[in-house]
Amino acid sequence: MRVSRLDGLRGVAALAVVFSHLAAGFRPRLYFGAQGGVLDAWQTWFATSPLFVLINGSFAVYIFFVLSGYVIAISVDRFTGSVAYASLARFVRLSIPCAASILLAAVVLSQGAPNFERTAAIVNHGWPLAMTPPKDGNLWNAALKDLLGYYYISSASVLNPVLWSMQKELVGSIGIIVVFRTIQSDVLRLISLVIISILTIKYNFEPYYYLCFTFGASMFIFRNLIAKAPSYASWAILAAGVFLGGKPFFPPPIESVYSIPYAFIAGIGGAMYIWTAGSILVVLGVLTCAPAARVLESPICQFLGRVSFGVYLIHLPLLMTLMATLFINFGQDSDLAFAGLSAIFIVAVYALAYAFAVYVDEPATRIARWVKGRRPLRTATA
Repeated sequence: MRVSRLDGLRGVAALAVVFSHLAAGFRPRLYFGAQGGVLDAWQTWFATSPLFVLINGSFAVYIFFVLSGYVIAISVDRFTGSVAYASLARFVRLSIPCAASILLAAVVLSQGAPNFERTAAIVNHGWPLAMTPPKDGNLWNAALKDLLGYYYISSASVLNPVLWSMQKELVGSIGIIVVFRTIQSDVLRLISLVIISILTIKYNFEPYYYLCFTFGASMFIFRNLIAKAPSYASWAILAAGVFLGGKPFFPPPIESVYSIPYAFIAGIGGAMYIWTAGSILVVLGVLTCAPAARVLESPICQFLGRVSFGVYLIHLPLLMTLMATLFINFGQDSDLAFAGLSAIFIVAVYALAYAFAVYVDEPATRIARWVKGRRPLRTATA
């Protein structure tokens, strides 16, 4: 069962990730604020205002995690097959597109990313260098390690840094599968999710990520109650989530609207959970807000959702090569030129992502469904 409005939200979030990397790579002050290098007043203002949510790729990934918690709960709610096959299906669903993106990155970056390295000096920030594969490493050896799934263990990838999130996706998804497949009572499921949430906080097991999964799954349990939420509440919830998602990348300066609330939240030890809370509220708001649902169910947002996984996986290698080349040759002189080149880059990313969806992502989904439908082998008895 698909939830169209959530597909649309996933598409919008993936676009925000692309925007975030364009900003971090080529207009770092727009993303990192005062820590972004060359001074620029309007970019610094943007980076510390609620508008930052538009390019907050980190927050977008939190939204992905909440969506996964909700959608995985849907997929296994009445599932009667094996936990092992359902977990393997999730692994297949993630791994096939990731493998294709690794091969693409290896080919695209086979000659390095010299223009992206030059960009670092031009924009006076180290983010491009941090993303670029090291010159002294064997690129194809790195590709082989990633093809074998090393990014699930290390939560990092030399070739395609966005793969850091796949470890969280796999672990969080399997956790929801185990809870919902082995426990049929919604009350006991909820208790289990609460216990898991408490344990991740107690043992500091990256709770700011994994709470997204547990709260996403909990929203599915409360789906009937959520559907009855009044419209005024849904707008307030959505607005609060968007506001929290705009919290700057670094602690906000005193002139930022976030300064006082951030100081209070940080004072009670909750700073790391601001984007977690925001992502949960955004998904909850989208589930309850009919006007937002209509926008996200529009054809353009549904297209964005269809290609979202491909966009997420392939855009960064193209950013290091295609966009960096365009920037070095044509985009250094003005913000207008940079905006035009960014539009060309985004069109190229989405064109390739559409092909990726048709020939990689959607076949991977069909294979995963086939795997999930397998039944456990029964031991023959004499």
